Amino acid sequence: MKSLRPLVLCSFALGIANIAEAGSNVTGTVSEFSSWFGVSEQCIRTSPMPGATYTDEDIAQEEALCAMDLYSMDIGICPKIWSTSPSVVLYDLVGSKLEGERRKFQEDICAGGKAARYVATRELARLKFTMNQPGTSAAYAPAPILYYHLSRYLNMNVEVAPAVWRSMDQQVLLGEVALGGAHFTAGSLRTQKVNAAWQAIVDAIRDPESYSKEGGYGTAADILLEDGLRAYGTLLHAQGSGFDEEVNGIEDDGLGDVEEMRHFMLTPGYITLMIDAPLDEAAKIGIERAVPPAFETMPDGLSTAQVAYWARELAETTLLDFILSQKDRPGNIDRSDYYAWVSEGAVQWAKEDNHEPGDGAVPEDAMPVSRLALNDNDAAVKVEYQNDAFMTGMLARVRHFDADTYRSLHALAADLTNDGPTWNWLRESSGVSWAEADRIRENVGFAAETLAQSCELGVLRFDLDPDALLLNKEISSQEVACRP
Repeated sequence: MKSLRPLVLCSFALGIANIAEAGSNVTGTVSEFSSWFGVSEQCIRTSPMPGATYTDEDIAQEEALCAMDLYSMDIGICPKIWSTSPSVVLYDLVGSKLEGERRKFQEDICAGGKAARYVATRELARLKFTMNQPGTSAAYAPAPILYYHLSRYLNMNVEVAPAVWRSMDQQVLLGEVALGGAHFTAGSLRTQKVNAAWQAIVDAIRDPESYSKEGGYGTAADILLEDGLRAYGTLLHAQGSGFDEEVNGIEDDGLGDVEEMRHFMLTPGYITLMIDAPLDEAAKIGIERAVPPAFETMPDGLSTAQVAYWARELAETTLLDFILSQKDRPGNIDRSDYYAWVSEGAVQWAKEDNHEPGDGAVPEDAMPVSRLALNDNDAAVKVEYQNDAFMTGMLARVRHFDADTYRSLHALAADLTNDGPTWNWLRESSGVSWAEADRIRENVGFAAETLAQSCELGVLRFDLDPDALLLNKEISSQEVACRP
């Protein structure tokens, strides 16, 4: 890797962005930075999706992401050299043994891959890039931004991390990250895909025409802006650890996408969704019918309440994946662990890594509950991607759904059909192409129609209320107009 230049004070400004370059039609609030070489970089908090609801924590996370200065001596940047897709990993060095020693951290620690997390104080974020070249794993940078905003529009409980648009001086990306990524991953079958991705980025920066290869698709404009100075991607901070097969099913490249999805539907949470019975009964059946390897990794004493939470969030995941044409869901669901208990007639929650039962904040009888976190959403949106949820008919099999999410879905379908505010946001602010926006509109309409037909047939229950199981309340299906 090239040695770092001395610290240059970063210029920083806030404003409203309207980026019209190829692959980056994004509008929103912009933070500006300056690289070692004086190249202007931007972080854009995408304009809110009309009709979506954002929490104070969402806004705070967006602001924190767009306050990260890639040239701070207290932030180390490394190539992600594990798994399959390329990204720049940002580490917090404050309070670590290498505080203020960015150069030493990057030169001595980055080659250790995941071990860098234990030298730094914490991982801050990852800057993810589009990559669709031969030998690589499919990734499309705008997809996580769409997952974030759409989940807020549809009133979902499943965790989807806030994501923002970020550009980066491509020469800094090359010298401090990409060359190291290609070097550290060379010569190993285990890192073959991520190596191919880093090499494609190196080659594209040096010669943009080299990006277009037989067997892949896209151009260098997927990762480089037209000015020839900057690369771009999506910045996010994902939290959680991977679920085992009890939620993820089997992840096996040898099976093929559709076969993986079939195994995914044999997990207890998804079986619950497909059972036409009251939610508590369906959850019991889901536990009983789970097949290998799902039941082999299920925790002992798995409760119907836990499975009901999984079912609720899997229904939401299925809808998001259907709308956004996800092609790589099995194996890519993470978990966030909580304690849950009832107090004053309501379910209370506390993060497991911050508390333990009996610590004064969490009662002794609190129940551990794992919730779904969707952190790996890159393989979606692009028109070339196969829509696995559509191909396997997953949405048509769902027998339990949330009433509020159902109404929001139909409101979204009506808006997109009538070229309303969300349609304008999708085409002009979200970072996707018009062809991708058209496909999303079609998918939303098809999703709304699919669920409406199930509703009219009387096989869709609006009873996805797992809190009721903890509160010992009777679960009843809400009355909802099939075509609101």
